[in-house]
Amino acid sequence: MAELTLEMAEKAVMAAQAKARELGTPMSATVVDDAGRLVLSARGDGTGFFTPETSRGKAVAAAAFRRPTKEMAQLRESGLLGQCGYGSGRRSASEHWRRAGCLWRQG
Repeated sequence: MAELTLEMAEKAVMAAQAKARELGTPMSATVVDDAGRLVLSARGDGTGFFTPETSRGKAVAAAAFRRPTKEMAQLRESGLLGQCGYGSGRRSASEHWRRAGCLWRQG
């Protein structure tokens, strides 16, 4: 397993922030290692105060299930994954995950 360095995490966060600007949507980004341990989290400009925690939860879930959250949303929609709780009510979890995308790197 390759070590995830702070420099690598910084590049990933910068890429996620650039994508958020391209989409015109505020977004926080979190990078965790293979075990789900926090490496770096950045709250995006214009985001809510709780978005870093949401971002970290998504990153930890992706690490724990060894798959991108986008794929988990697709599994949920197909009925193969249990009910997920998503709090804002403005958009479904799958729409949030689709819009946010997921920087995913294996090995």
